[in-house]
Amino acid sequence: RRAVEFGADEIDMVIDRGAMLSGDYGKVFDEIARTKDACGPAHLKVILETGELVTYDNVRRASWLAMLAGADFVKTSTGKICQPRR
Repeated sequence: RRAVEFGADEIDMVIDRGAMLSGDYGKVFDEIARTKDACGPAHLKVILETGELVTYDNVRRASWLAMLAGADFVKTSTGKICQPRR
């Protein structure tokens, strides 16, 4: 909220990979939804950090959760981690 108050028109967040990998999808969804709510008029970019999600199924699930929770953009990675294995 503070960043938007100071003029940010886009907010980036990285999902909780630990929650995602442990199957706590509700936690991941809720965190994204709460962040989207805090963004107000600003766009929310959800970064998945796919290299840490291990499988393409996890990447698919995380992408779906991000879209359902209100993400305006989904980004696969910060570029610091290698891509997932099959």
